[in-house]
Amino acid sequence: MSRGSLTAILSRACLSEEMATALRQSLHADNETYVKVTQEKERLTIVVEANGLGEMQRTLDDLLACMGAAEKTWTKASEIHGENL
Repeated sequence: MSRGSLTAILSRACLSEEMATALRQSLHADNETYVKVTQEKERLTIVVEANGLGEMQRTLDDLLACMGAAEKTWTKASEIHGENL
């Protein structure tokens, strides 16, 4: 990865390992030059690199919006199926 001069590391605990897997898969970046997502059981670690503050802000905004949508989708699907997916 080591592309940019700025690095942000986000850590996210999920309700289950299944949820973490679903979120990790939904956040898989086409271009891992900017974002790398790893998983350890129920915990996701997301590393974002950027060349400047504007680029970092845009990347984090997009990433967090996608994560929020994926989390809502997973939660709704779990409610419909009555179980953890």
